Amino acid sequence: PEFAKLAENYKKAVSAGLDKLETDITIYDVRSQADHEQDHSLIVAEQQEYENGNYPQTNAAAVIDLDHKLIAELQSNPEFLKNNNKFLKNNLDDIFWSLVLLNDSKELRDATAKFILPPKLVFSPHNGQGFRATTISKSVIGRWLPEVTVFPTVFAGLDNQLNANTYVNTFIHELGHSAVAGSGDKKTMDRKMGDDFGAVLDEGRVQSLTYKTIRYLNRKNSTLKPVFEEFEGSDQYLVIAEIVESIARTSSNPDFIVEWQLGAIDYKTMLENIRGSIRNLGLSNEVYKKIMDFRLGDKKTDASISLLNQLLVELRLGGVNLSDDFVRSILKRNVRH
Repeated sequence: PEFAKLAENYKKAVSAGLDKLETDITIYDVRSQADHEQDHSLIVAEQQEYENGNYPQTNAAAVIDLDHKLIAELQSNPEFLKNNNKFLKNNLDDIFWSLVLLNDSKELRDATAKFILPPKLVFSPHNGQGFRATTISKSVIGRWLPEVTVFPTVFAGLDNQLNANTYVNTFIHELGHSAVAGSGDKKTMDRKMGDDFGAVLDEGRVQSLTYKTIRYLNRKNSTLKPVFEEFEGSDQYLVIAEIVESIARTSSNPDFIVEWQLGAIDYKTMLENIRGSIRNLGLSNEVYKKIMDFRLGDKKTDASISLLNQLLVELRLGGVNLSDDFVRSILKRNVRH
């Protein structure tokens, strides 16, 4: 009964959040003083980066222009938001239970029921770091409130045109982050995800949940497909996460990766569990060493492809032959039309 009530509260909160998101975008004025101030702050921040010897990958003026363009298109085409939000609202039951059951962790279910509040949705007109959306957690009277902030580019595909498939995929991805947004023991949340490998594992797991949920929702909307090559490195992150989770399932506690995402165990403990699972499989310590040595650098896709290839080589050397169908079955999820 407690979990059924949680599911109902989740649906109500996300549905209300989508309505508010629609309203906030509809009434947003790009000529307002508030927007001018945000524009100015982005340009100043970019100038400071250059003065400090850093060279941003994004151009502030181009970001501002694209955001304004997309806001104008959303306002002139209100059916885009209305129709896509209607689809999301009509399927919140399936989305909620998919995210919960795919995580398949009693720790997660207990934490969700006791400590994690339904996500709050926020619209922000600009993001200077290139994110389409972000999810952070805030402590609210002993519970965790995930706050999902969406930016105008969440509604656009690679061609910077409005794209329903990108929007639904990205929105569900952020809901996936919000599902593991808090601590399962009411202690101070440890959301320090660790190093670059931690970032890849976290994003890869959530992207995997997203792909599986989207494939299920395809039954209700045949035009809805998992995205491919829309987010830098994310396709490789997913395969890496699937491989690491396969290794983790040999542990006496196969849920330790989810527990780390929740903040119930810290990053160091999670890595020790991975190391133990590698030993359980009789694999070389080189597998663990590749993980520990991993760094993303500036070219995230190239770095993640390199790690993926290194893991595959070490697994094959250890007698674990992942068939081509294993990797292909993962990558075939990523089909964008």
